[in-house]
Amino acid sequence: MKIRLQGVQKATGETQYIIWQLSSRHHMLFYASYHVPHGSRLSVDVENPESLSWLKIGKKTQTLITRVENDDHFFASESDWPNSEDPTEIGVPVARGTFVGPLVAPDG
Repeated sequence: MKIRLQGVQKATGETQYIIWQLSSRHHMLFYASYHVPHGSRLSVDVENPESLSWLKIGKKTQTLITRVENDDHFFASESDWPNSEDPTEIGVPVARGTFVGPLVAPDG
């Protein structure tokens, strides 16, 4: 999957952008986290087989990108989540959208 987001602030050190895959606020999965060392653009190619399976069955087709200022605190809070799909902290939302495009296996 390709994630492209322009106009983001620099994120280094403990600040990161978190990418979520979701169907609703209480049914979301942590997808990936990234620093943006130079600011202005988050551009990544990621592969997550679990995420692809959700897309194939038509669930969790939305994406949410949030910014967390303290990634240590964010990742430590994971043990306090009611379940793995209902995080208590998600950071500050900066972008939202729908996963689009064909689902194609790496070999074609």
